[in-house]
Amino acid sequence: MKIRLLFILFFASTSLVAQEQWKLRKEANGIKVFIKNEESTSLNSFKAVTKVKAPIEKVLKVIIDAPQFEQDNIESAVTYKVRRIDSTHHLYYFKNKLPWPIRNRDNVSIVEIEKVSDTIIKCNISAFDESIPKEKNTIRVSNLKGFWLLEEKDGYTMVSQELFIDPGGSIPAFIVNSLLHKGPYNTFLALKREVEI
Repeated sequence: MKIRLLFILFFASTSLVAQEQWKLRKEANGIKVFIKNEESTSLNSFKAVTKVKAPIEKVLKVIIDAPQFEQDNIESAVTYKVRRIDSTHHLYYFKNKLPWPIRNRDNVSIVEIEKVSDTIIKCNISAFDESIPKEKNTIRVSNLKGFWLLEEKDGYTMVSQELFIDPGGSIPAFIVNSLLHKGPYNTFLALKREVEI
């Protein structure tokens, strides 16, 4: 099962610039998920970390891999790769069908791969509101920013992700924040299972 990149994390939230300290929200199976309050919003950001016994390139491949996007075949809560822009930039589309009366959410994001050194890779994530037409009764998430950080050492790769997502609309912040740790934890658990095969 391939990781569907960044957006099993869709209801995680918050800005990455505040001065608050990270607080541990969940720890299990070698995965830690932290949350942080933000000064400019009532939403929280998250940071997830783990260590996997796999080379950095294998971890990167799993993170950026996603099925090819087709406009006529969009399933609920799935991330698609729209296109590879060049060797360091990839464009993704995510759609999450939500139960009534909550409006569906979607997002177009660009991932920029930055090779910091032979043993460190950073994947910057930002909203890129382009390429995919907006759909009726769907809110386009445009306030999203974060990154993956991969650091290889002694046969292991340390994996971390920090992300802020404002889902927009009228979902109360306390509901968004209460779900914050679930998506990142499940994503990291699936990542560990795949790369450590």
